[in-house]
Amino acid sequence: MRTLIFIIVAFALYSPQRELAQTPIESKKLGKDFVIIGELGVPLGTIVEINATIVAGRSVGPKDLYSEYLLKVNKVGNKSMSDPAVCEFRTHSWDDVKLAPNTFALYELKKGEKAKSLTDVQIAELERDYVGRAYHLLAYEQGMFTGVPKNLPKNSVSWQDRGFGFRSQLIVMRVIEDKSRNTDERKPAELLTHKQ
Repeated sequence: MRTLIFIIVAFALYSPQRELAQTPIESKKLGKDFVIIGELGVPLGTIVEINATIVAGRSVGPKDLYSEYLLKVNKVGNKSMSDPAVCEFRTHSWDDVKLAPNTFALYELKKGEKAKSLTDVQIAELERDYVGRAYHLLAYEQGMFTGVPKNLPKNSVSWQDRGFGFRSQLIVMRVIEDKSRNTDERKPAELLTHKQ
């Protein structure tokens, strides 16, 4: 009898009707009538100063993050995070931000050329003074729905990715201070022009 009850409860929790019970929101209302609060605890698109440390993706997440670097954010603005957010990040190609979001970008940043492949020994050498480094950054968080949808039609092309869902990432605009080296890239007066 307990097995039957368990099966019924499990079916109810994972049935397609559960997805239909979700509240639908038109995408055009996002950002107007509805604001998405990101991992940083502020609305997406809000430019903030953060304190963060570089961490290796392989130490915290799924296999697809193996060669990625993430930011472990412990302070947003003047507020310390009791549970630090670990976020994927990117930089704009036109900004001169010396942070690498993955092993190949780190090789290019340090060596000035692209790598075709990297060994574990090369990666360990590259990461020696990068993983664990603390920064004070100017950034904002963006997000989107992405990944592989459930129930793909039979005979459709399949690819390796995370399941379909909402994901966010930080866009790092400036390195205000490399706390490991204790050097400021900009004067405090310049920072005020970027605050909202």
